[in-house]
Parts: sequence; structure tokens; C-alpha cells
Amino acid sequence: MQLPLVLTRFRRRRTLCLWAWLIFWASDLFAGAMYWTNWPEGFLVRLFFTPFLLVEFTMLMVPLTLLAIGLWSWRGWLQECRSLLALTPVLLVTLLISSDALAWRLRPAGRFGAVYHVALPADAREFRAFFSGGGFADTLDAFAFQTNPTATNALLAAHPFKEAMVSDWSAKGGIAAHLFGQVGQDWPDPRTWPKARLYRYNEIDTAGALYYDLITDETMTKVFIIAYGI
Repeated sequence: MQLPLVLTRFRRRRTLCLWAWLIFWASDLFAGAMYWTNWPEGFLVRLFFTPFLLVEFTMLMVPLTLLAIGLWSWRGWLQECRSLLALTPVLLVTLLISSDALAWRLRPAGRFGAVYHVALPADAREFRAFFSGGGFADTLDAFAFQTNPTATNALLAAHPFKEAMVSDWSAKGGIAAHLFGQVGQDWPDPRTWPKARLYRYNEIDTAGALYYDLITDETMTKVFIIAYGI
């Protein structure tokens, strides 16, 4: 094989890999923005972790892109569209990442079910959701709503909660202070509920630890749930 031809093919593959990286990076930045309620913050966090994403891309997408390039070159299929077809792996991954992030953004009730592993009560009203994190950042999901006491008891029965001291949750510098520094003024504040009760449990697996806090008032009609992962 002549050297000029080898160089031409190398440059073509290098260009396609560069385009694959730009597409992959853009989709990750978009997903980061969509996964966070405060989307500019999510965008900046994902931007900060770009070097880690580049390592992930190099290990996963570069081999797949080169495989696609080799496949289309070897078979000689659709020569006119070969460059686009070579980007098939990264385009598919991009579609999955972006659609998932957009669905979570547009369906906060669905996100509640995915995080809490129980469907949102059918009569839930005044529903509010806040979420941040994901990928390389610790997750924080918060939900507030009103429902009936039976539904609240069903939420408590869904997981092995144990009652804890509300003062621990509302302590200065704790998770409550962090959360209420970010959510809107229209959010209910369990720290002001008379006779509020706090229930806690956690899950630990190979992916890390996930902590759940459920706070309800004395009538068990107001519910505030936080799930935060490390």
C-alpha cells in the first residue's frame, strides 16, 4: 500500500474520531444540563469532568468507531454515506443518552418512581421536584407533595425506614440547609411543620450508597422525600 494512501486513510479516520468525540461530548453536556433542575450548574459540572469523559470515550467509543469504519470500508457498502455510517455507534449512544435525560427532565413524576422504586400516589397534589447530580457528581433528588395518610403509610411500608430525630435532619450545614439554599421559595419547609416526623433508610451496593429521608407532618398528609447518593 502506498504511503500517501495510508496517510489519507489515517487522516480520514482521525477526522471521523474527532467528529465522534464532539458529538459524544455535546450529548453529555446536554444530558448534564437536563439531569439538573438548575441546568447551567449541571452543564458546568459536566464541563468540569470533560477529562474523565474523554477517557471513557477513548476506551468505549473509539474502538467502536474504528470498527464501524473498517466494516464499511471492507464491505464497500454505500460509499457515498460511509463517513456518516461510521458514526453510527456514537449517534446511537448519543440518542440514548439525550432521550433518557430529556425524559427525566419532562417527567418528574416518572423520576420519582425511578428513584424511590414506588409510583407517585395517584392523588398527589402540589407536586414539586428538584434534582441534581449524576454521572461523576453525587445525586440529590427531592420531592414534595400532599396526599392521604394511607398513601403516606404505603410509602413508608415500601422500604425499611427507621424513625430518626428531625433535629438531625435540620441541623445547620446538613442536607436540609444545602437543599433549601437551592430550591424556590414556594417549596414547603418541613422544618416549620409542628410535630414533624423523620424516617430514614439507606441502600449500599457496588455503585455506592443511596440515602433516603422521608418527612411527614402530624396529619401524614404532607410528604417531603430526599434521596441523595454518594
